[in-house]
Amino acid sequence: MSHAPRKVERRRGPRYVVFRDCSIDLKGTRVAVTLLNISKHGLATLGPEMSVAPGDRIKVDIQGLAPGLEIVVVNVSFGRIGAEFDLTPERAAIWTEEFAQLTVGLAPLK
Repeated sequence: MSHAPRKVERRRGPRYVVFRDCSIDLKGTRVAVTLLNISKHGLATLGPEMSVAPGDRIKVDIQGLAPGLEIVVVNVSFGRIGAEFDLTPERAAIWTEEFAQLTVGLAPLK
């Protein structure tokens, strides 16, 4: 009896479409990108293709929020970067408040 492979869902919380300007600090060079969607645990951006790979640790600054969110790249495809946050406990507390403000009135993606 063969079993079909199960799809593994990596996301740990609802995602929200936000379309907001942001920038990625790529080895000292700021690259402008668009924040596509966000969750409490990660984000997706779209911009020019960059030399990043899964496992890379980089910083992202989202317009209107405190700068320097640390992220770990999970996937890269045609200018799109999917990443998880890697925040200190102090920065995570600030992020929790910012995330709540950022998503007020938004419905999660299904």
